[in-house]
Amino acid sequence: MKVDGNAGVTGADQEIGMAPEAMMMAVEDALTKGDIGSWKGVPLKEAPCVDNLRSMVLDKTYAFIMEDQTQIDYPTRTAFVDQDAKQFFLKVEGHTGDLGPKPTFWFGPVGFEVEGG
Repeated sequence: MKVDGNAGVTGADQEIGMAPEAMMMAVEDALTKGDIGSWKGVPLKEAPCVDNLRSMVLDKTYAFIMEDQTQIDYPTRTAFVDQDAKQFFLKVEGHTGDLGPKPTFWFGPVGFEVEGG
């Protein structure tokens, strides 16, 4: 049975006019193109203000590996999307083994492209 990682999260399409699947694909595409989580990505020094942005829980992955080789196993990844600016911040949480039970890392802003727009 597939677990809906977005259960209880406000839908990104409610204010930005995009279907959740299309927004998730745009975010995942931007992460893939930038190799963020695949030996790339330097975390921000502090958490950004994401109060007015739409949150979207992304699909689980096996691992998220930062540029300094810190690896988070089975991370929870949440994108905070600003469609007007065509960018998002990424929050990554999970076990690293070295940094305690569940450290949190922030990345961004990461730009994305919208199909047909």
